[in-house]
Amino acid sequence: MSDVEWSKETAHLHEDVVEKFQKHLAVLDGTSCIIWAGPYMSRANSEAEKRMHGDQVTHPIGRFAVQKGGKRYYFQANRFAYNLQHHPNERSPLTDQDQVINTCGNSECLIHNYVGDQSEANRSKGGHKGNKNSRKLTDAQYLEIQARAANGESHPALALEFFGSRKRKSTIWNIVHNMEV
Repeated sequence: MSDVEWSKETAHLHEDVVEKFQKHLAVLDGTSCIIWAGPYMSRANSEAEKRMHGDQVTHPIGRFAVQKGGKRYYFQANRFAYNLQHHPNERSPLTDQDQVINTCGNSECLIHNYVGDQSEANRSKGGHKGNKNSRKLTDAQYLEIQARAANGESHPALALEFFGSRKRKSTIWNIVHNMEV
């Protein structure tokens, strides 16, 4: 695996890069989803993303970076996972226009996906109705979130547990500060 020439398109074939990627994965309880538990980018980092989304990306994207030959390379978690899963022994065929689209309704899931174009990605954004990300909380859960946050538990960790997505950390903030949710 490591004897393959280095490029962004072959990074998923290098053991050291795969190990770094795998350190940021977690299994979502009660599902078959493997989700990204690492850092996110909220602004467009590549020229392709700027062309597609302007300067501001409309949704956070899981990412990680690798230092090779004095240069830093950034990878989107969903695209890297797709290449690992569907092209484990070959160069990535994904282009800048290809979108890795989620099929299970959990936008952070890295294994239930396929490649399509931007119009397919736009149609799929809603996910399935009634998924864990859209569930309502009981009064007891509101109180539990407030107590655990007061004891120092992070908002992203609470969001992941109660909503299945770290992206819902602003909802946790609203609960902690008694704002309308």
